[in-house]
Amino acid sequence: MGKKVREASHNGDVDTAIEELERLIAQKKKNGVGMATKQKEVTTFDVQVAEFIRNHKKTGTAIDDEINDKLIIPFTLDADGIEDLLQRIQDAGISITDKEGNPSARVFTQRRGRSRAD
Repeated sequence: MGKKVREASHNGDVDTAIEELERLIAQKKKNGVGMATKQKEVTTFDVQVAEFIRNHKKTGTAIDDEINDKLIIPFTLDADGIEDLLQRIQDAGISITDKEGNPSARVFTQRRGRSRAD
């Protein structure tokens, strides 16, 4: 996957990330190059994250159960993957909350863990 896609996605520039992914996919199809399964999974994950961020930027919040159901469980993310995902969502200006609208305990726990590591 392209460096531009990762950078744009990480910076919360969802539209640029999706456009770049679409360009890369079109280029591969045009050249007749088949994508490896792993690369297809990564591309699919990044597209899903970008769409999730785009859909939640309007409200500025995302519920942690929804993140679990739509991204963490389907893509079987490990602890590092979860931490990266939550950071990407927060970097896009989206607060992660529980069902009642309180800050997510998962985010709070990860922040404390990162502070100790720093």
